Amino acid sequence: MAKYWKLAKGKWAFITPSGKRGIASNREDAKAMANLATPKKKSSSSKRGVSKSTPSRGKKGGGRKVAKKKSSRKKRSFTIPLGATVGATAGLFMPHYYANDGVGPIQRFLEGNYTDGFHRLAMNYVGVDTYGNTPNDVFSMLMRARGLHAAIAGGIVSWIASKLGINRRLGRAGVPFIRI
Repeated sequence: MAKYWKLAKGKWAFITPSGKRGIASNREDAKAMANLATPKKKSSSSKRGVSKSTPSRGKKGGGRKVAKKKSSRKKRSFTIPLGATVGATAGLFMPHYYANDGVGPIQRFLEGNYTDGFHRLAMNYVGVDTYGNTPNDVFSMLMRARGLHAAIAGGIVSWIASKLGINRRLGRAGVPFIRI
């Protein structure tokens, strides 16, 4: 059975038995169009299977084209998480667990002593004693990895700051690319 109903501004909408939708200017035209048994032939250049002559505004397109609403969310930009970055780089400057001289891996690299620099780097981040002076069991390795402790603490601080909304407030305040 064909359906037709009144729209605003004196227009009439109809649905044909085959499921096509349309708009007519008066009730008689809408009734006549709704009772047509054979649907109109589709044009070959139509988009997504909708006839160009059909002024419908259904899901399949056709009719008047409306501009899309602009997204209100900004494009994500490059940010540096300050807590995680400071925590991860702290292991480069702090002395390792058994060091008595207070010198970190970066100072050894700058002196040209790369073997001891890599030893101190491995001791700070992984806890492995490359010289073999102490046992390399899991508990000892975790206790010696002081740079890893700082990196994890910085990551936790950064995560908590983002959950509390501090990073969102920094972005709204206009701070360019630094986040906690």
